[in-house]
Parts: sequence; C-alpha cells; structure tokens
Amino acid sequence: MNYKYKRNDSFQLQEIAGDYLLVARGAVALDFSSVVVFNETGVFLWKNMELWHSPEELATMLISEFAAPEETALQDVHRFLEKMQAENMVDRQEA
Repeated sequence: MNYKYKRNDSFQLQEIAGDYLLVARGAVALDFSSVVVFNETGVFLWKNMELWHSPEELATMLISEFAAPEETALQDVHRFLEKMQAENMVDRQEA
C-alpha cells in the first residue's frame, strides 16, 4: 500500500541558538515530553511536508537540494518518517 505524509500541525519547528527543535503546541504539549532536534536534512523535510507527499517525492526533493544519491535519499526519508510516525508528528493517508 502506498502512503503520503504531512507534518502534524500540533508541532512547530523553532530555531533556538542555532539548533532546530520541534516543539509541541496546544493540547499535544501536555502529553509530549520529548525534545526533537533536527539536522539540516530533517529541517528540510519538515519544511517541505506542509502538503501531502509520498516518500519518493520527498526523496526527489532531497536529491535536488543536497545532490544525495537516490538510494541514500530514500533510506533517509524512510528513517525520518518512521521516527516521526512513532511520535505522531506526521499524518499519513493512503495515496
């Protein structure tokens, strides 16, 4: 089954002292106790997930932005999405 992903709007990316942190907002903040720090790739993916995208579409964006090899880009995207899904930071729908 194919899926598309979008960032969960209950989280906001904030830059603090040069680091990018994902901060829970609203009611989610009451139950969320983790701190998520993004590297450059994570920041790029998060910013581009305002709309629904497949892992392949996100990998293509990474390739264009960072000149990453296709296989590496797709692996990075899948790892990122798995971590984000485990914490309910992204929404998923059937493509």
